[in-house]
Amino acid sequence: MACSGRGRRSRPTIDGVDMPDIDDLLSTVWMLLDRPLVAVGLVAGCVLLGAGALLGARRYGWRPVPALLAGLGAALVLAVTLSRNRPDFASMPGVVSYGEPFCILDGVSLTGGYELLNVLLFMPFAFFAVIATHRPLSVSVVSVVSSAGIELAQTLTGQGVCETQDFLHNAIGIVAAAVLGAAVNTLVGSDRQVDREPVRHG
Repeated sequence: MACSGRGRRSRPTIDGVDMPDIDDLLSTVWMLLDRPLVAVGLVAGCVLLGAGALLGARRYGWRPVPALLAGLGAALVLAVTLSRNRPDFASMPGVVSYGEPFCILDGVSLTGGYELLNVLLFMPFAFFAVIATHRPLSVSVVSVVSSAGIELAQTLTGQGVCETQDFLHNAIGIVAAAVLGAAVNTLVGSDRQVDREPVRHG
């Protein structure tokens, strides 16, 4: 989806099992942020979506600070996925390019920088949106549908390559963030309930 790419260096392993490459993840993040279109898209998205999130919070009674952070998270998603050029790897020998086929079918792999970034990409939005709205299922559905829509948009506009792996990685991060956000709401709600209970003496 969002961040399509293929690492070329060897992966760290433990007992022959590939492990997530954090250095690769960090270098991937800096590479994306170094692209002018991504930086401009991020700034513009933060302003527009941040303001929209605050307006939504006032209208629908969402928690304003988490709503703002969710808006910034959405800006990050759009900047990284749609405000960039077609990835260089798509033109490399042996890589299926745009239109061959419409979407590349591949599985889950969490060892490379792009793969890890796709897991993390929707997590800030989903986490803070759940905290703001108290609707983990709705947020999850909207996020997953948005991920699928971005995959299709990237292929149709030629700005990326549609891959089922990217969508699956996004979905993993979305579900994890929604569950974590719901857990935070439950804990915070329980604490507030305890605070409201009168202190009983004797």
